[in-house]
Amino acid sequence: MKFNLFRILVLLMSLAACTLVAKEHYPQDEKANQLTEAVNRLWTGLSHEADSGPDIKVLNDLFHDNAVITGIRQESNQSELSQLTKSDFLTRIDKVNPYSFTEIELDRITYLYDNWASVQSIALSERTQDGKTDTFKGINSIQLAYDGKHWKIISLFYALESQSPMKLEALEHTTNAPQ
Repeated sequence: MKFNLFRILVLLMSLAACTLVAKEHYPQDEKANQLTEAVNRLWTGLSHEADSGPDIKVLNDLFHDNAVITGIRQESNQSELSQLTKSDFLTRIDKVNPYSFTEIELDRITYLYDNWASVQSIALSERTQDGKTDTFKGINSIQLAYDGKHWKIISLFYALESQSPMKLEALEHTTNAPQ
């Protein structure tokens, strides 16, 4: 069977058309890719080199104007809860730091339904100053909404490592839906 250049071009154009149709019929795939990119931008936006600070522009674009950031730290066996608006959070972290800070995501579970997503993750934070690196883990629950163009973080909950092990697995999965 002989193939000529024309047949090969027709075949390639057909494959390209099928790919475009597939994306049209599966918009969730594109949303899922954008969601992954948004969560990755969170970690890179928070990370910075020494004598600089987080990328406030990236974080400002990523968080919804009404976003809430809630955190728990363990101090002397006491839980310390803080809750900040987007504006307060960005103001608090918008400074030049003498240390480098890197957020490295270790584990992620993502739930996506239409224009809503929930991401559960564990991140390792590394803070390096004067050749000394401190590391700690945090568990994060990030809720995002899709506004038709971009994913926006509407809430972020984080808890810094305590004595309990950090792992992402369901304690219980309950369904009451008819089978």
